[in-house]
Amino acid sequence: MMLASLVFLTLFTGLEAEGLREAPGAGKNATSALNATAATHPQEGAAATAAGQGMCTKADETLMTAFGSGSGQNSFPRILSDCGKKSFNIFTGFRNNDFLRCLVDNTQLARSCASCFSISAQYGASNCKWSCFWGSWCGKGCLNCVAVKNAEVQACAGSNIAIPSTSSC
Repeated sequence: MMLASLVFLTLFTGLEAEGLREAPGAGKNATSALNATAATHPQEGAAATAAGQGMCTKADETLMTAFGSGSGQNSFPRILSDCGKKSFNIFTGFRNNDFLRCLVDNTQLARSCASCFSISAQYGASNCKWSCFWGSWCGKGCLNCVAVKNAEVQACAGSNIAIPSTSSC
C-alpha cells in the first residue's frame, strides 16, 4: 500500500522484534541476501547523496526486496513494524537509535539507508498512536496516517530505489 505506512508500527500489537530472521516462514531469498551482504557492504552516504541517488544503495534495495512486500511474517514492512514497536516506550517515546540498531541487525541494511525509515517511524510515534492502536500496524487507519511521509522516505532512500510496500490487513 503506502511507503511510509510500512514504517510505523503500532506499539500495542504484541509483536516480537527479536529473532526476526530465525522466525518460521523466513524466505530463502532474504536469508541468501543477508548472507551475501553481511561480509561487505558498498560504500554509503556522501557518494550516493552527491550523485543524487539517495541514502540507499542497490545492495540495500536487494535486501529489502528479498524480504518482500505485504504484511506477513518476515516481510520488510513487518520487520519495520516490529523494530518500531521495540523502539517505542510510553515514558521515553520513540528511540531512534534503538530503531536503527534493530533494523540494521535484522536486515543488514546500511545505517544510512535505515535512517530513511526512521522518518516515518518517528512521525507515526508522534502523530498516529491512536489510529494505529485501535486498529493494527497494517490497518487502513494507521497506513493512511503515516502516508504523509511517503514522499520524504522515498526521496531519502533515492528515487531509483524500489521499497517494498505494505498491504492492508
